[in-house]
Amino acid sequence: MNLREKWNNYYKRSCLKRISYIHSDKVLIVEKNEEVFSNDLTKFDAIILLQPLNHTFDLIDFFNKLKSNTKHDCKIFFFYFSKRWLPIFKLLNFLKITKKLDHDEFSYISKNKINLFLRLCDYSINTSINSINFLSNSKYLNFFLNFINMIVPFLDIFSFCKIECISLKNKANTENLSVSIIIPCRNEENNISLIFEELKKINCNFEAIFVDDNSTDNTKIKIEDYINSKSENKNIRLVSGEGLNKYRAVRKGVKNSLNEVCIILDADLAVKAKEIDKCISLMQRYNLEFINCSRFIYRQKKFSMRFLNFLGNKFFALLFSLIVKDNVTDTLCGTKAFYRKDWILFEEFGNKTNNHDQWGDFNLIFGSYFHALKVQEFPVRYYARVSGKSKMNNRFKRFLKMLLACYYSFLIFNN
Repeated sequence: MNLREKWNNYYKRSCLKRISYIHSDKVLIVEKNEEVFSNDLTKFDAIILLQPLNHTFDLIDFFNKLKSNTKHDCKIFFFYFSKRWLPIFKLLNFLKITKKLDHDEFSYISKNKINLFLRLCDYSINTSINSINFLSNSKYLNFFLNFINMIVPFLDIFSFCKIECISLKNKANTENLSVSIIIPCRNEENNISLIFEELKKINCNFEAIFVDDNSTDNTKIKIEDYINSKSENKNIRLVSGEGLNKYRAVRKGVKNSLNEVCIILDADLAVKAKEIDKCISLMQRYNLEFINCSRFIYRQKKFSMRFLNFLGNKFFALLFSLIVKDNVTDTLCGTKAFYRKDWILFEEFGNKTNNHDQWGDFNLIFGSYFHALKVQEFPVRYYARVSGKSKMNNRFKRFLKMLLACYYSFLIFNN
């Protein structure tokens, strides 16, 4: 097997692993890029281009044709030769180790130029796939190179091909989305009245699902009283959680939800409910599949977060950024928006990491990037808890569990 065949096999496996949830009949593998101009691609949910993008003469024309000939949520995988390898190939050619390459200098493209073409054609990158593995047949050497590449990112120079997954930035139609607000709560009796007041400020069409996670105070009674007090609360329901952890409580809420988009709202109201309308608006306009709210873009209110929690969040944000190859500023903000149909992907990812993430935030973020969903961070104001105590206790033990979840996630991203 020559190098090109070995690369193609690795490339196809890497892409198909990310979209294993899409039925094979809905995945198209395109041998030559010009097939985009002659075939109807509208029935496919994912397209893998086997020919390197460097062989395409007019990239603007190519991406515009893809845009007009595919569904708005179609995921498109392609690879290109990195410009960093141009002098290396020239040296190999000079030494007569390789044949003369039929490319001009532009054929070796930088990521900045790729992003320029994508912006001009209304595309954006969903996820980048680490492609250093092809260098060696030894899985142990591959693991070592991937680990070094994660902690020293510029070492990806050793990969002469870059793999990207893209989809359209904007939707053709901005249909209204129905929303299920998932509110996990445990011993939050003094916050219940405030939550109901916050829900009145939401303008979008929604249902609210409180998940009482085996509270030992009057949380459950207060929720039931508010639901029964007024007919306008008919879109608000209460379900009982398992009392295990927040992730399981959110899972129970999602499983009992009816609408297409789920948004998690923490009962401490450190993030206000008014942010929900903004999240939905973004999802409708920009073809987003997952919104990760970030508390670290605006300046935080004084005493809104304990110092050690602040440091832990910063640490994991850096670690996430290295693993997913994107800028992640917050990993533990409870407010997140996603499509209900994608929950199965997050659960699948959690199972692969042995469910060390008891809060669920890691499974959602890592799962979104791994499965090539269109992810967007959204800045929110963060406020100090009004009443009750934070559930983030035993911080050292939880830190170790989160670190273990990151380790397993790194293995999955670089397998």
